[in-house]
Amino acid sequence: MNTQSTQTIKLPILQPGEYDLWKMRMEQYLQCINYTLWEIIENGNAPIVTKTVDNKETIIPPTIVEEKAQRKA
Repeated sequence: MNTQSTQTIKLPILQPGEYDLWKMRMEQYLQCINYTLWEIIENGNAPIVTKTVDNKETIIPPTIVEEKAQRKA
């Protein structure tokens, strides 16, 4: 016989006047979980970078975290 129990989960509700605290907690959470995602939220998606060499415009693709880590090593 399989018995299931149900639990009531009380979800936090954003109260008036607590926005700044909630915002700070969300920022910290996102920075800890995925800092790259946080950078995109803060700065937007990477703009298209172009470089002109010999009157030819070259588009430089966005750099990913792994590429930055390889350069540092």
